[in-house]
This record gives sequence, C-alpha cells and structure tokens, in this order.
Amino acid sequence: YSCAGWSRLFDIGNGPGADSVFLAVSNAKSCRPHMSVWRNNEGSPVTSNTAFRLGVWEHVAFTLSGTAETIYVNGMCRGTGQLSSSGGPPASVIRSQAYFGKSEWSDPYADAAFDEIRFYNRALSFDEVVGDMDTPTFYTFTTTTTTTTTTTTTTT
Repeated sequence: YSCAGWSRLFDIGNGPGADSVFLAVSNAKSCRPHMSVWRNNEGSPVTSNTAFRLGVWEHVAFTLSGTAETIYVNGMCRGTGQLSSSGGPPASVIRSQAYFGKSEWSDPYADAAFDEIRFYNRALSFDEVVGDMDTPTFYTFTTTTTTTTTTTTTTT
C-alpha cells in the first residue's frame, strides 16, 4: 500500500469541484486523511493531524453537522473545520458520479484495501463513531432471480 497523492476512499459529485464530497486517503503524499465538501467551486477541507500507518488497518470517519466538519482516525478526533460561508453545506442535488477508490479529478487510484464503508443521513456522535469502529456490520442480502428462456427454431 502507499499514500499516492490525493487518492480517494470515496468521491461523489458532478465533476471536479462541482457539488463534490470526497474523502482522500492522503492529502498530497502526507498519508493524512483529508475530507472536502465542494459547492460553488469552493472547497471546505479538513485534514487529519495524524498520518495513516502503512500496512495497518485504520478506521476513519467524517461527520458533517450543520457547518461543522470533524474527521476521526481510530476513534480519536484528528481534525475539525467549518464549511466556508460561500460554499456552504453540500447542495441537495442529484450527483452523477460516485466512486470508491477513484477520484473525479485526475488523481491516482487508491492503493489501499477497504473493509466496511458506511454512509448515514445524519452526523454520528463521538460515541456512535467509536461504536461503529468497534462493531462490525454484517448484512444479509436476499435476491430473487428471474429466468428468461428464449427458444429459437430454425427451419431448413
């Protein structure tokens, strides 16, 4: 694994800087997780004050509550910030691009392994972030299979 510049855990938006929300595995080549919310072509970044350790599983969480951004690494608050006044919270729009391990920009693919990725429709509290870190989630999916049979008869 490596800390390739600006490689992403996730990147969701409508093109570079257009209503984007992303979590970079590394801010440049620092190995420090970096979260940014883009609106009106302006980003509001938060970068962890601690770097990932290569070759070690790490837990990273980002919360957005109103305009307050917080990034956690292994259950510890490692960075805080505020959304910019002109950028504001993520726009309530349909985003046409959603990537895991890839960026909307021309950044490198993430050279990392991901285990559980969770999205919530609200900001988690500190205790909930720690609880998520300590409790793996297992999902059971039930699928229904529809089979279509096509028969072709050829007459000679």
